[in-house]
Amino acid sequence: MEEICFICGISGKDVKLYNGIMEEGYELICEKCADDEKIPIFRMPKSEQIKREEAAIKKVSEELAKNRGKEFMEKKQEEEKKKKEIANYNLTLKEIIDKNYEKKFVNISGKPLVPLIDNFHWIIMRTRRDKKMSQAQLALEIGESEIAIRMAEQGKMPEDNVRLVKKLESYLNILIRRDVDIDKNYDLGERDQLLIRKGKFDLLRFDVIKDEMRDMKVKDLNRIQDEFSYKKNVQILREAEEEALKEEYERIENVKKGDNIDTEIVKIEPEDEEKAL
Repeated sequence: MEEICFICGISGKDVKLYNGIMEEGYELICEKCADDEKIPIFRMPKSEQIKREEAAIKKVSEELAKNRGKEFMEKKQEEEKKKKEIANYNLTLKEIIDKNYEKKFVNISGKPLVPLIDNFHWIIMRTRRDKKMSQAQLALEIGESEIAIRMAEQGKMPEDNVRLVKKLESYLNILIRRDVDIDKNYDLGERDQLLIRKGKFDLLRFDVIKDEMRDMKVKDLNRIQDEFSYKKNVQILREAEEEALKEEYERIENVKKGDNIDTEIVKIEPEDEEKAL
């Protein structure tokens, strides 16, 4: 079917026809009639125009991607900068803590508040290694600085070593004090009081003569560890606890027997009074 203008009837072969926008929909119309009747027409975009639009859209997309990449890089650089600042701060803070801790050794008297056994540092180091922990990990677990652990394993303790000694003994399950009776300011735990009461506290010792340690080999150190390890101390403590429990049981039994005797006496007394009458 031949396409013609719906107003003037001119053929589409003679002029270019457009889609005129009508209330009922689209109608074919020539450009002259559209201008005369003020009818809007729908013009299809040309291929060149489409290409230009596509190129413009592509350019905008590239610019947006570039900006997003730039923002991402700037954000990443900012995060890296913050990480470095935090790392530098932590390093500075660690240096301050270490320096403050080292100051405690400047005028050390040689007699710490809690007297420690000889070679206590060997016990700390060996037990820590048995647990497969680094100095930093142990410090973190007991809430102390890494330098505190490092210096303790070098045999250096500050004068106010009560807190550190308590933490090391508790976490590592060791005893590194020589004689807690010497220090009246140090509170004896129930464990130590029990061992002293049972006369077993003196059995706890880790110290080794320094001269003997000079030429020691690994197997010798392992033997010493077996002989003087905290495991043996725990065994001594368990024996003391068992003795204490046994004594407590016997005491309770004796009290019960005493109560039974008193009850029998109370029952007998009235009978004796009747006989007497």
